[in-house]
Amino acid sequence: MDDVAGRVAERAAENKCCTQVLVDLALEDVHRSDHLFVDAVAPLCLGLRSGLTCGALLGGLVAMAILSDRALDEVAIREFVEWFVDRFGAADCSAILQGDPFARLTRCPSIVGDVYREALVRSGHSEPELSGV
Repeated sequence: MDDVAGRVAERAAENKCCTQVLVDLALEDVHRSDHLFVDAVAPLCLGLRSGLTCGALLGGLVAMAILSDRALDEVAIREFVEWFVDRFGAADCSAILQGDPFARLTRCPSIVGDVYREALVRSGHSEPELSGV
């Protein structure tokens, strides 16, 4: 298990959802902590709790902004969304999970890990640089 996968698993074991995991990882990697913010993004999980836009996509964008220490421009957002759709086949949680209630446990952790790795790269970081933080 690589560093990102292990960190995702730790947070999932704390009952953090996809968006919360991504935000928490990014905050940790920039040496900040904000439990209120991590809690505040929970409604974005599971496609806004209604199967709409995937919480990992939304959390990935927030994580990328945190890691970049700036707001994301329209081009960066569009390119990240395009990458996400190309990688996972859809932007909607319901389409990604395909009605499988266990997919949250089996598929989502790897999606969250892939999304975080991509956010690291796109924000100018690399995973080894931030390991052990």
